[in-house]
Amino acid sequence: MKLAAKSAVGLAMLAAVLNATGCGTDAAGTPMDAAVAAADSVVAADSETTAETGPAADAAASSPDGALGAPPTGLTVAQWATFTVFHATVPAQHIAGVGRQEESLPAFVHRRPLVTKGAVGEQLPQPPLANVQTAGAFFGAATAGDFSYAVTLPQAVVTADWPPADSNLPAVGALTGLQAGKAQWALHVDPKATAEVPPAAAGSLWAGLRSNGGARVHRIGDPTAGDHQLFYRALGSFSPQLRISAKKSQFSGGYDGIVHNDGPAIAAAWLLHLHSGGGLLQRLYALPANADSPFSRTPKESPQAYFAMVKTEFAAELQQQGLTVAQSQALVATFTHNWLKTFGLRVIVVAPTAWADSWWQTQVEPKPVSAVRVLLGRFELLTAEGEAELLQQMAAAAPKMDIAVVDTLGFFAEPKARRAAQGAASAEMKDFANKVLAAAEQLP
Repeated sequence: MKLAAKSAVGLAMLAAVLNATGCGTDAAGTPMDAAVAAADSVVAADSETTAETGPAADAAASSPDGALGAPPTGLTVAQWATFTVFHATVPAQHIAGVGRQEESLPAFVHRRPLVTKGAVGEQLPQPPLANVQTAGAFFGAATAGDFSYAVTLPQAVVTADWPPADSNLPAVGALTGLQAGKAQWALHVDPKATAEVPPAAAGSLWAGLRSNGGARVHRIGDPTAGDHQLFYRALGSFSPQLRISAKKSQFSGGYDGIVHNDGPAIAAAWLLHLHSGGGLLQRLYALPANADSPFSRTPKESPQAYFAMVKTEFAAELQQQGLTVAQSQALVATFTHNWLKTFGLRVIVVAPTAWADSWWQTQVEPKPVSAVRVLLGRFELLTAEGEAELLQQMAAAAPKMDIAVVDTLGFFAEPKARRAAQGAASAEMKDFANKVLAAAEQLP
């Protein structure tokens, strides 16, 4: 008998401060000047969980043929996903082309065999509007046992996963759009397992993620395909109902702007601005449904003041919600470098439940005793001033048809080149920008 149950655990968030001795970079590779402490911004939302009821056993063994054996008792699940979109602010709109990954994964992680545009093999059928850079779940249990986990992505497809999914649709070669994604796992959880996990470099995203304090899970039938979390990445065509207008203030030297929320209310949002002179964290608080929320602030804080503000702000917010300390520290590892320590202007939001229900649906059987679902979004902003600089770069390279200018555009080269083509002042400039875009689409 299948039951639909509202998770008893509400939206959860906990700040964790990490001491960093390295230097972050911006999208173009600009180094930060000081070692800093970074903080988390993770929030969990109530979710619908469909569960298959059944008898629980005090001890359960993993079935060797992939079929589910006796279920665990006391199964808990904490699910998370973080996504990034690239957003031009004048006019306010999302720009496609965010398919690259900012941080690499260990070699053992299974990957969909996608190739860049122009190569032989399965290619992306469209430029992604959203990059789900990290997603997955931490598990706990009182006793060992088998369970199933599934994720349905109506407007995305899974591109990397560990343990490898038992099925990942659409099948390789059948990809016609970034839609109708569904991955399913048959897993065994053991809270007392001491089996080794594949090695991960110290200080890497994976090593930090693994320190979540959760039970080890492995793919049924293959005990070596296991870890202390389920992990996947995805690329999507979904478009968040949020637009941001921003321009440099003629008075403060900071940015004035408006967040246009065209959808449901957003419980929490932050403006982050990191630059060579310091950093800014401004809490935007709740963003009402179908309303505009203005912001205005100067970016004059020192790096130390910026990170102290991050620590205070996120710690106060996240500790009220209740993720474990270990889980929150692990989640910090998924976005600290890219979101909190990289030069740029961005808005981070706690996604409303309606977004998660629409784009990211999960199913656990049997029903866990507690479940948390986390969806956090990053809107990387290209301001009017940034766009003007971009067009100047392109104009300087155009006379010599210097396609190598793509290497100066940084991590978001593809959406920047696409935006430059949209804003080209002449047919010649548009043609050159499209050539740069073609080069950007082939970047690994």
